[in-house]
Formats: sequence, structure tokens, C-alpha cells
Amino acid sequence: MSQRRRPARRIELVRGGWGLACVVVPDALLTSVFRTEPSVRATRTIRVLGVRHLVQAAASGLAPTPAVLAVGIWVDALHAATAAAAAALDGRRRAPFGTDAVIAGTFAAVGHRDLRRDPEPAVVSARTRLARAVAPLLPAAPRLGSGG
Repeated sequence: MSQRRRPARRIELVRGGWGLACVVVPDALLTSVFRTEPSVRATRTIRVLGVRHLVQAAASGLAPTPAVLAVGIWVDALHAATAAAAAALDGRRRAPFGTDAVIAGTFAAVGHRDLRRDPEPAVVSARTRLARAVAPLLPAAPRLGSGG
């Protein structure tokens, strides 16, 4: 019986690159992408978000199982929702929060698309067992099939 090869999620390379850019050149991103003036607080915030994306890209890997992917979707959706709420509540920083919400929402949407078409894993890793244990505890997390 041959194992099906999981499709590579190149989006995780994009996420890792985005996270690295947030950590290494936050002020350039604040000015060009987020359309806001750099400040100590904004620079720290963008670096923290960059670390979050780097950790998620590393935890997901290029071929995450459905369970790992579902947890990642939940994290991205929560990030998008909180950024959208911040944009709605803070008129002075509406543009950067709105941009952040769109970026996180895009990662969540791509993850959801990939979850719907992802084959079941042949081997269950420790990362998958952990994600299977955590996913049911997350409010509104995507439902996993029997193979996730």
C-alpha cells in the first residue's frame, strides 16, 4: 500500500517570508504596506506579529495534516477578527489594522481552501496528535473529519 503524498503548501513559505520581513524590516513595512508612521510601539507590535507568523509557518511546515491546518486556520481567523475589530474601533489606526486583518484573513481563507481538499494523512505525527487534542477546545474551529 503506497502512501499518498501530501501537497506542499507554498503559502507557508510566503507566511515565513512575511514573518521574517516583519521582524527584520518592520519600519519599511509600516511605511509601505501598513501606510503608517513607524513608532516604537508600532515597530514592537509588527515584530511580535512577525514572530507569530514565523512560529506558525514552522509549526505547520509545508505539508501540515488537516488537524494542524485547522488549528492554524483558527489562529489566522482570530487574528483577522481582532485586527478588524481594532480597525473599526480605532479611527486613527484604521488603515494599518485593516491591512493586517486582510493579510491574516487571506492566510485563513487559503488554509480553509486547502483543508477542504487535503488528503488524509497516512502517518499520524506528534504534531497531528497535539493539534487533534487542541482543535476541539477552540471556539468555532473548523471541524475535522475522521482522518484529520
